[in-house]
Amino acid sequence: MRSKPLCTLRDRKLVETTADDLRAVLSAGGTSTNHFLRCLHNLAVGMGWLPACVIPPKLWPVVTAKPKRGIRREEHEKIIAAEKNAERRNYYQMLWEIGAAQTDTSRLSADNVNWQERKLQYQRLKTGEWACIQIGDRLEVLLKQLPSSGLLFPTISHDRAQLSGPRMC
Repeated sequence: MRSKPLCTLRDRKLVETTADDLRAVLSAGGTSTNHFLRCLHNLAVGMGWLPACVIPPKLWPVVTAKPKRGIRREEHEKIIAAEKNAERRNYYQMLWEIGAAQTDTSRLSADNVNWQERKLQYQRLKTGEWACIQIGDRLEVLLKQLPSSGLLFPTISHDRAQLSGPRMC
């Protein structure tokens, strides 16, 4: 709600907002701006704050997301070299080694490590499916640097838990 594109609507009366105003915000923002503006528009219409749609649903501009890619080894190595916080550096290394989602990695604990079978097992938050990763040499070196009990990344786990909350739409 504090994004620059949406700020242009802040001082406008809701019923005086035009389709051109919304299109200007949409062209200045990206995928997220489009999503939240559409949610706000639908809320205003649904609550009766607007007598009719400012932009009819079929006339909303189609947003094409930018292509996504993973980071390259050279980029990863620069990040690792620049990171002074040991826990965060190890967290980035873990992300690189196991390829897990950030939230899943932040929630890993020593209980997820099975040294007898040399496996790292965890349940994915998004799907509920179990992931099982064989512990190789590099992952073993990394795991031995982490806490042997409790969360592997306690500060990061706490920070990520604070970030997650109820969604607007």
